[in-house]
Amino acid sequence: MWSTRRSAAVSLITALIWPLRSIKLDSGPVLELWPLCLIVLVPVLTAQRNGAPLWLIILTFALASAGYAWTIAVPITVGMCLGAVVGLLWSLFFRLLPLRDSTAFPVIVGSVWACIQYLIVEIAGTMPALSSPLYVVPFLIQPLSLVGFYGLEFALGSFNACVAQLLFTPSKQRRRRIFKGLILGTTLWVGTSVLQYSTLGSSTSPTAPVAAISPGGLLPTAVLFCRNGTRPHFGEALPCTASLDEQMEATRRAFSESGAKIVVWSEAWVGAYESLDELEQAVAETFAPLARELHILFTVGMHTLDRANLAVTISPEGEVLGYYGKMHPVKLLGEKSTVTYGYTDLEVEGGWLGLSNLTVKVAPLICYDMDFPESAASLKRRGVELILSPSSDWSAMRNHIAAYVFRAIENRVPIVKADTGWDSAIVDARGDITASYMSPVSQRHAVAGTVHLGSSEPTMASLYGRVVPLIFLLFLNTVFWKRLNGLGIYVKLS
Repeated sequence: MWSTRRSAAVSLITALIWPLRSIKLDSGPVLELWPLCLIVLVPVLTAQRNGAPLWLIILTFALASAGYAWTIAVPITVGMCLGAVVGLLWSLFFRLLPLRDSTAFPVIVGSVWACIQYLIVEIAGTMPALSSPLYVVPFLIQPLSLVGFYGLEFALGSFNACVAQLLFTPSKQRRRRIFKGLILGTTLWVGTSVLQYSTLGSSTSPTAPVAAISPGGLLPTAVLFCRNGTRPHFGEALPCTASLDEQMEATRRAFSESGAKIVVWSEAWVGAYESLDELEQAVAETFAPLARELHILFTVGMHTLDRANLAVTISPEGEVLGYYGKMHPVKLLGEKSTVTYGYTDLEVEGGWLGLSNLTVKVAPLICYDMDFPESAASLKRRGVELILSPSSDWSAMRNHIAAYVFRAIENRVPIVKADTGWDSAIVDARGDITASYMSPVSQRHAVAGTVHLGSSEPTMASLYGRVVPLIFLLFLNTVFWKRLNGLGIYVKLS
């Protein structure tokens, strides 16, 4: 067994690597060092295998999460508390299932990690997930449509465990077997992914020209105070001098230049209205006429003084198709959403897209809703073919697009993301970002492109993705009881 000092020196490498997976560059893009996802858990696993104390494991995950929170301008205390929960759960699992050298070791670690992620998603969504940087290599994560988000987290946990096992297993013969298993599993995953990616590249589904129109700032009426033309927003100065007339003109310009038939505005941008009645009146007097004028399907983010955060979708004929209230406000940061109607799918006659005798089913989701896999999955099970997402990130959260890529692949549905000013994007059903704008400062912009509508048939992930963590939990339960009863599931490697 190692000394506490040696264990700390190794374990805390995980805390250093974790926030380095995503590096924000001043020039605008995010450098995603995604290969670090494959080794980031190795140091803490190795230290724990060699007797690291409970407090050190909890501290490692707390510091790792705090470092990540700092990189995305979230309060460090929030990150530290979340990481401490991960460390505590991790330690409790392995108190019940000690880290022994065994053939089941990678599967056990992967299962434990996936179960922990299931609990963390209930608290904070997928934003802090181990897998997030992989959004930049969609051709490697296509099995998401089969096994879902938790299946990907299991795969990463298992890969890390295999690497750790290669380091601390003394037997050369066993190391060769572990290495062969690692290569076999990786080849199976990558081969399946590349095959799926290539097959989906020849989609023959109907297409739709879409656009995300971003104002680059807030309306003066949308904020309680606007000092010197800006207001504080997660450590930066967000302009609050935007103009509704300019935004409407930008929409007309995007329609004229790109032929967009579907337009999305950013989250909670129009407002703040004193009541829902006043908001509905504004829709009827201002936004429905704009949709009718341009003959576009139009989703606009609006809000009220009592913090109703709504996405209003209007048909090309100027009829309100539905109101959607944000289901997942960022409660960890104090956000509220006082009005919800449940997940809403909307049917539109396809004539405005040139699809005679067909209907198109779309649905809105607002920003942080995308961090909860079941949000998009529930819509996919209803046959939704396109998701329209008003959002309002901030500069340090420019890689929030990861959630959109993951949900697109899981459900094989394209997504249009319209941000206030930092990171608007159009994501296709393969998870490719076909058009985007990314900036370290909030700026007015428009992103336009054409997407193939998704299939109305649900994917394996949308049907069964929420069951995957339960399968892992049942497996761990079986391992625990067999060990408790002395049936010897462990096979010693040395």
